[in-house]
Amino acid sequence: MRQFFLALFIVFAVGCNYFVSTDQIAQDVKTQIQNEFDTQAQFKDYHFKVLNLTVVKQAGNQYKGLAEVEYEGQTHRIAVNILMDGERYIWEIPAENFNFVRNIELEKYQKELDAKLQSIQLEAEDHLSYSKPEADTDAVADDAEYYSEEDPQSAASEAVAAADIVE
Repeated sequence: MRQFFLALFIVFAVGCNYFVSTDQIAQDVKTQIQNEFDTQAQFKDYHFKVLNLTVVKQAGNQYKGLAEVEYEGQTHRIAVNILMDGERYIWEIPAENFNFVRNIELEKYQKELDAKLQSIQLEAEDHLSYSKPEADTDAVADDAEYYSEEDPQSAASEAVAAADIVE
């Protein structure tokens, strides 16, 4: 009887070690993904942080994972395909899961371009002026041209010429 329980215990112990839990797979793959994000050139400038990885068994040695990844203070979900080959894990994150990075980067560039455009518009408003026709004025503005405030001589010449036309 004692040998029977010993044999049963050995079978149970070996069986538990043979089958890896999804929690263990999640922890191991999460560590591997974070290592890739930290060391690979195409990822390390983004400073991704894997917050959590949930793994479920699909069939046989195939697993699906859902990783929560932090990027610029926001949490994004990424699908992970996992294949267990003995004691090794082979995992893949399809490229379309990183579309959120492209969208965030495009938003940043759009804001930068909008700020530059606004700056150019303000600068143009500060440096350009024009005369507009008004009734009962001493100058004729029908042929007035745009001129720069930085070139007062041309502005003065234009005003004198307009005054001469009126007289």
